[in-house]
Amino acid sequence: MSRIRRWLIGIALSLSALVTYCSWDSWEGVDVALPDGAGVLTFSRRHTHLFLAEYDYAVRLRLADGRDIESDITPNYGGRTVVLVQWQPAADGNGPFVMLEDDGRWTWANIGRGCLAVGGQWTDSTTVPQPFCDDADLPASHEWQYLGRIDDHPTEPGLRFVPGSEMPRDLRLTRQIVSESIAVPGTSWSFTIVKRPHPLDQRHEHWVQVTNPQGIQVRSWFADDLSGSYATTVSLYPAQEGAGPFLQFGQFERGLFESQTDCIVLDLRQARAFHLYGYHGVGPQFMISVENELQGRINVAWRGHEYQVRNDAGPIPPVLPVPEVLQREQPITLGTIPTWPDTKWLAAESTAP
Repeated sequence: MSRIRRWLIGIALSLSALVTYCSWDSWEGVDVALPDGAGVLTFSRRHTHLFLAEYDYAVRLRLADGRDIESDITPNYGGRTVVLVQWQPAADGNGPFVMLEDDGRWTWANIGRGCLAVGGQWTDSTTVPQPFCDDADLPASHEWQYLGRIDDHPTEPGLRFVPGSEMPRDLRLTRQIVSESIAVPGTSWSFTIVKRPHPLDQRHEHWVQVTNPQGIQVRSWFADDLSGSYATTVSLYPAQEGAGPFLQFGQFERGLFESQTDCIVLDLRQARAFHLYGYHGVGPQFMISVENELQGRINVAWRGHEYQVRNDAGPIPPVLPVPEVLQREQPITLGTIPTWPDTKWLAAESTAP
C-alpha cells in the first residue's frame, strides 16, 4: 500500500512541476516604444494549456500624456505565432493608431481617443477590450507602417521585439488587399473592399467601407456566400417608399443540410450596417446592428434548429424588423468579389453570357 501511495504522490508532484513549468498564471511581456514619443505598448501572454501552445493575450498602453490603458484581448488557441506591430499617423484629428496582427487576429488602438478594438478569424466574442472604440474612432486609411515583430526569443525564455529596420516584414505572415473604389449605381456612394486573409490557409475575412462625397462612411465585415466558390455576391435594393437604398453582401442561400442563413446589408440612407438572419428558403426574419455585434453587446447563436439571441446591451433592442423592401423585392446583382487571392471586381455585366 505504501508503494502505491508513494507512486501517487510522485505523480501529483510531477504534475505540479509541469503546471509550474507551463506558467499558467505567469504573464510574460515585451515593450515596444511607439513613434513620435506617443508612449509605450506592452504585449503580454500567458500559457493556458497543460500541453498545447495556447495563450491568453493582453495589451497595455502607457501614453505620453499619463494615460494608462490595459485590457485582455482575443486569446490565441492556435499555437505560437509572430505578432506584427504596425502604425498609422493621426489624420483629420483622429488617431494615431497602433495595430497588433497575428494569424488572422488583429487588435488596434486609437491612441488619441484611448480606446481599443479587436477582430479577425479567431475573435472571441467574450473578450471585448475596454474601452472599446466606436465607429467614429476607426482609422480612415487601410495603409499601415510596419514597425516590427514580436516573437519568441531564440536563445532565452520570453518574448522579444525585432524592429522592422533589423528584420523586414515577411509578406507570408500577413497579406492585406484593398480593392479599387467601386461605384454604387444610381447613388453618390462608392465602396472599397479590404481582404485580410489568414496567413496559414485559405480562410480570410472581408471588410467593406462605403463612402459618399459628403465624407459619410459605413464600415462592416461580411462573409463569403459559402456556395462552393467562396466568392461574395454584391446586390443593390434601390430606394423605395422612403427606405434605402440597401447594399447587400452575400446571399440568402446555404447548403442542403443547413437551415440558418445570413448576410450583411448596408442601409445607405441611415449610414448603418445590419446583420440579417433568416432560414433557408424563407428569407430574412430579423436583423441586428453590426456595431452592436462587434462590440459584443448582442450575440446570436444557432442552437437546436433555431436562433438564440443574447442581449447584454440593456435597453438596446436585441433584434430589429427587416424592411419590407428586403423581404418582397429581388435585388439587382452588381457583381462578385472573388475568392482569395483574386482581387478583380467582377461586375455583373462582365460575366453575363
